[in-house]
Amino acid sequence: MPSPELPDTGRDPRWRRRAVTAAVALLAAGTTAPATAAAEPDARAGAQTPFTSGEAEDAETNGTVLGPDLTQGSLASEASGRRAVTLDGPDRLSSSPSAPTRTR
Repeated sequence: MPSPELPDTGRDPRWRRRAVTAAVALLAAGTTAPATAAAEPDARAGAQTPFTSGEAEDAETNGTVLGPDLTQGSLASEASGRRAVTLDGPDRLSSSPSAPTRTR
């Protein structure tokens, strides 16, 4: 027995039409999304910015480089690129700019 507050969606052709339209839109959106980022092996996620950024795991370090790791909850899996660096005590991390810098 249908609920008095809700329309009988199984018998109302408008509801069926809306449901089919929504399903087609969702399917179309999923099949037309560009897959270029996944195809590039070193693609980084995020916005295009007017500056250069670096990753700690790509820098010179005497710390421990972790990853890549896909284990849920691990430090490396939560980091960008699925890699991370841990520094303990006297460990260090150093890097140089890969592009010319601008100072004021």
